[in-house]
Amino acid sequence: MFAVLAFAAAWGMGSPPPAEPIGDHANGFRDVSRQWLQRRGLLAGVPAYDPENETPAAFAVELETHCGLERGAGLQPLDGGEFAVRPRASADRVTIEPFLCLIYAFTASNAMDHGLRLGFLSEPPPASGRD
Repeated sequence: MFAVLAFAAAWGMGSPPPAEPIGDHANGFRDVSRQWLQRRGLLAGVPAYDPENETPAAFAVELETHCGLERGAGLQPLDGGEFAVRPRASADRVTIEPFLCLIYAFTASNAMDHGLRLGFLSEPPPASGRD
């Protein structure tokens, strides 16, 4: 349901596959995202991407800040206007709400209108010592 357009696993898949266009579904994703943000009081102030005055990386920082995360704590800029949701936490546990906010704020913004894309990178789970 989210505007998740590219997935890759860091353990051998290499680069993310090309993003699949969401075409006619873009407005539906945007509407759902705006509703989610509105219910939580987060719709006002969703950053708008201005490609003439900021880099995609600067826009990522604006989104993180809007969602209550520290710079670099949620989005990893990739090549070609792609971003990966990549949680970085200083605590032992990470709550999902700020990362849902990132996904919904990205989708509610004008980022996709300017060719920016969002996806996920994953890492293999840490060794638990159990077999």
